[in-house]
Amino acid sequence: MTIFAMLLDETLPGEQVIGAISILALGLAGLWKAWRQFRRYRSIRSVTPGDREGVEGLVRIRGRAQAGTLLISPLTATPCCFYRVEIDEDRTAFTIDSGPDSSASSSWHRIYQDEGASGFELADARSRMRVYPKGLNVEFDATMEREIQSKPKDARDEALIDYLKRKSPDPFRNFLWEKTTSLLLSPERAANPQIQERLKQRRARLERESPRETRERHFRFREYCVVPGQEYEIAGRIQSDESSERLLKKDLASGIFLITTESSSTLERKQLRMALSFAGWGAGLSLFGLLILIFR
Repeated sequence: MTIFAMLLDETLPGEQVIGAISILALGLAGLWKAWRQFRRYRSIRSVTPGDREGVEGLVRIRGRAQAGTLLISPLTATPCCFYRVEIDEDRTAFTIDSGPDSSASSSWHRIYQDEGASGFELADARSRMRVYPKGLNVEFDATMEREIQSKPKDARDEALIDYLKRKSPDPFRNFLWEKTTSLLLSPERAANPQIQERLKQRRARLERESPRETRERHFRFREYCVVPGQEYEIAGRIQSDESSERLLKKDLASGIFLITTESSSTLERKQLRMALSFAGWGAGLSLFGLLILIFR
């Protein structure tokens, strides 16, 4: 039985109320998400292109990515200036009914994220700008996106699962390990190089013997790469460091720090469409939930 059939079934008034409240809550959450997305759209729209030579503060800079030493991305082995790996797990939020026609709502939960960059440059014919990428939001298509259900089916999937096991061990085991070592070792002993090496070896052995549970799970792997020579636009804050080098970083006041391959107008339209989409779904669900409560 689907959620809508259950809500329209007059023989189940209790389930009607619970379902209506759930739908109303989802609608309000959608409206809140729409408001946050609209604020993000306004913040991005307020950033104007800046003169690299004379401006500091929140600006947009466009140029081609460059780096003295390139990185190799871990999932696709792409030479790049910056990479980010994201691994999400699909977790069931709630299930309606338990029969053959049951339906479930799932959500992706971030279980691992890694990025590699020591900084790179954005350059055009006039000048160069050093980018400090901590907190950089990526607004372009992933170099690789792949979903794996349950056990791996081929060598490529096996390599991804192996990467997950090595890089993101079981969180509960991590918690126990960290708490145990902090209780048994004083800060002075923990800082001893010999102790650190022993802990490293023991932890590696523990991870080999007790890898992350991956059976009957659904994972999504994504990798983003900033490729040298590709043109990008970055919105962020220009500031000078102690050596008077001008850096492009995250703007702490607005939270804006993103990189995209799209034009400014395309990016703005995309952000506005997302806000309107959230608003439409939020308003529709909220209205539907209210109507059920009123006319049940």
